[in-house]
Amino acid sequence: MHRRILSCVTPSVLVEGRAVRRTPFAFLAGNRPVPLRGASRLSLMVLIGYDVVQHQTVEGESPAVRVTDYSYQVIRGDGREHLAYQWHPTGQSWMTEPHLHLGGMLSGFDMSKAHLPTGQVSLQSFLRFLILDFEVEPLRSDWRFILGAPADVPTP
Repeated sequence: MHRRILSCVTPSVLVEGRAVRRTPFAFLAGNRPVPLRGASRLSLMVLIGYDVVQHQTVEGESPAVRVTDYSYQVIRGDGREHLAYQWHPTGQSWMTEPHLHLGGMLSGFDMSKAHLPTGQVSLQSFLRFLILDFEVEPLRSDWRFILGAPADVPTP
Protein backbone atom coordinates (compact mmCIF):
# COMPACT_ATOMS: atom_id res chain seq x y z
CA MET A 1 0.00 0.00 0.00
CA HIS A 2 2.62 2.60 1.02
CA ARG A 3 4.89 1.54 -1.86
CA ARG A 4 2.19 2.49 -4.38
CA ILE A 5 1.47 5.78 -2.61
CA LEU A 6 5.17 6.73 -2.44
CA SER A 7 5.68 5.80 -6.11
CA CYS A 8 3.71 8.93 -6.99
CA VAL A 9 6.74 11.07 -6.03
CA THR A 10 9.77 8.77 -5.57
CA PRO A 11 11.10 5.38 -6.65
CA SER A 12 12.43 4.91 -3.09
CA VAL A 13 10.61 2.47 -0.81
CA LEU A 14 10.06 2.06 2.91
CA VAL A 15 12.53 -0.27 4.62
CA GLU A 16 11.91 -2.01 7.93
CA GLY A 17 13.83 -0.41 10.78
CA ARG A 18 16.24 -2.03 13.17
CA ALA A 19 15.26 -2.78 16.75
CA VAL A 20 16.00 0.68 18.16
CA ARG A 21 12.38 1.05 19.25
CA ARG A 22 9.92 -1.21 21.00
CA THR A 23 7.48 -1.09 18.09
CA PRO A 24 8.16 -1.91 14.42
CA PHE A 25 8.78 0.96 12.03
CA ALA A 26 9.77 1.62 8.46
CA PHE A 27 11.68 4.51 6.94
CA LEU A 28 12.44 5.82 3.49
CA ALA A 29 15.83 5.29 1.81
CA GLY A 30 18.10 4.67 4.78
CA ASN A 31 16.49 7.51 6.73
CA ARG A 32 18.17 10.09 4.50
CA PRO A 33 16.45 12.85 2.51
CA VAL A 34 15.17 11.67 -0.88
CA PRO A 35 15.24 14.37 -3.59
CA LEU A 36 11.89 15.14 -5.21
CA ARG A 37 11.38 16.33 -8.78
CA GLY A 38 10.40 19.95 -9.24
CA ALA A 39 11.75 23.47 -9.35
CA SER A 40 11.53 23.84 -5.55
CA ARG A 41 14.52 21.49 -4.89
CA LEU A 42 12.81 19.77 -1.96
CA SER A 43 13.61 16.41 -0.40
CA LEU A 44 11.45 14.02 1.57
CA MET A 45 11.97 11.97 4.73
CA VAL A 46 9.35 9.49 5.96
CA LEU A 47 9.20 7.31 9.07
CA ILE A 48 6.10 5.27 9.90
CA GLY A 49 5.59 3.20 13.04
CA TYR A 50 3.13 0.34 12.82
CA ASP A 51 1.55 -2.67 14.49
CA VAL A 52 0.39 -5.83 12.77
CA VAL A 53 -3.03 -6.73 14.12
CA GLN A 54 -5.41 -9.58 13.36
CA HIS A 55 -8.41 -8.44 11.40
CA GLN A 56 -11.63 -10.48 11.13
CA THR A 57 -12.87 -11.04 7.57
CA VAL A 58 -15.52 -13.27 6.00
CA GLU A 59 -12.79 -15.82 5.21
CA GLY A 60 -11.42 -15.72 8.78
CA GLU A 61 -8.62 -13.71 10.36
CA SER A 62 -6.05 -11.88 8.31
CA PRO A 63 -3.26 -9.54 9.35
CA ALA A 64 -3.71 -5.79 8.93
CA VAL A 65 -1.23 -2.98 9.46
CA ARG A 66 -2.17 -0.13 11.81
CA VAL A 67 -0.11 3.10 11.80
CA THR A 68 1.00 3.94 15.35
CA ASP A 69 3.10 7.05 14.66
CA TYR A 70 4.71 8.96 11.81
CA SER A 71 7.07 11.70 10.74
CA TYR A 72 6.77 13.24 7.26
CA GLN A 73 9.49 15.84 6.70
CA VAL A 74 10.13 18.24 3.84
CA ILE A 75 13.77 19.29 3.58
CA ARG A 76 14.87 22.44 1.71
CA GLY A 77 17.63 22.48 -0.88
CA ASP A 78 20.01 23.86 1.76
CA GLY A 79 19.41 20.80 4.00
CA ARG A 80 17.23 22.54 6.59
CA GLU A 81 13.81 21.29 7.57
CA HIS A 82 11.04 23.23 5.84
CA LEU A 83 8.16 21.51 7.65
CA ALA A 84 7.34 18.25 9.40
CA TYR A 85 4.06 16.55 10.19
CA GLN A 86 4.55 14.32 13.23
CA TRP A 87 2.61 12.05 15.52
CA HIS A 88 4.42 10.23 18.31
CA PRO A 89 1.90 9.34 21.03
CA THR A 90 4.42 7.34 23.08
CA GLY A 91 7.52 9.43 22.42
CA GLN A 92 9.58 11.42 24.87
CA SER A 93 8.09 14.77 23.84
CA TRP A 94 5.28 16.37 25.85
CA MET A 95 3.29 16.66 22.59
CA THR A 96 1.64 13.31 21.94
CA GLU A 97 -1.04 14.53 19.51
CA PRO A 98 -0.53 14.91 15.73
CA HIS A 99 1.21 18.22 15.02
CA LEU A 100 3.14 20.33 12.53
CA HIS A 101 6.58 21.92 12.79
CA LEU A 102 7.49 24.81 10.50
CA GLY A 103 11.12 25.66 9.79
CA GLY A 104 12.27 29.20 10.41
CA MET A 105 10.86 32.30 12.02
CA LEU A 106 7.37 33.76 11.82
CA SER A 107 6.68 37.18 13.37
CA GLY A 108 9.64 36.73 15.73
CA PHE A 109 8.70 33.21 16.86
CA ASP A 110 10.94 30.19 16.18
CA MET A 111 8.37 27.94 14.51
CA SER A 112 10.74 24.95 14.45
CA LYS A 113 10.16 24.60 18.20
CA ALA A 114 6.37 25.10 17.99
CA HIS A 115 3.95 22.14 17.92
CA LEU A 116 1.00 23.31 15.82
CA PRO A 117 -1.88 20.87 16.48
CA THR A 118 -3.34 18.99 13.52
CA GLY A 119 -5.50 15.96 13.03
CA GLN A 120 -3.87 12.76 11.86
CA VAL A 121 -2.32 13.21 8.43
CA SER A 122 -2.20 10.28 6.04
CA LEU A 123 0.76 9.71 3.75
CA GLN A 124 -1.65 10.09 0.81
CA SER A 125 -2.85 13.54 1.84
CA PHE A 126 0.70 14.66 2.65
CA LEU A 127 2.03 13.68 -0.80
CA ARG A 128 -1.03 15.20 -2.50
CA PHE A 129 -0.23 18.45 -0.64
CA LEU A 130 3.39 18.36 -1.91
CA ILE A 131 2.26 17.96 -5.52
CA LEU A 132 -0.53 20.52 -5.43
CA ASP A 133 0.95 23.20 -3.16
CA PHE A 134 4.73 22.75 -3.34
CA GLU A 135 4.86 21.93 -7.06
CA VAL A 136 6.54 18.55 -6.64
CA GLU A 137 6.39 16.77 -10.02
CA PRO A 138 4.47 13.49 -9.81
CA LEU A 139 6.17 10.41 -11.27
CA ARG A 140 2.92 8.66 -12.20
CA SER A 141 0.14 9.77 -14.53
CA ASP A 142 -2.43 8.12 -12.21
CA TRP A 143 -1.28 10.03 -9.08
CA ARG A 144 -4.69 11.71 -8.72
CA PHE A 145 -6.43 8.35 -8.36
CA ILE A 146 -3.81 6.91 -5.97
CA LEU A 147 -3.64 10.01 -3.76
CA GLY A 148 -7.37 10.78 -3.87
CA ALA A 149 -7.14 14.10 -5.70
CA PRO A 150 -10.17 15.30 -7.68
CA ALA A 151 -9.79 14.65 -11.42
CA ASP A 152 -10.32 18.33 -12.24
CA VAL A 153 -7.39 19.51 -10.09
CA PRO A 154 -4.65 20.57 -12.53
CA THR A 155 -1.06 19.48 -12.00
CA PRO A 156 0.98 22.60 -11.22
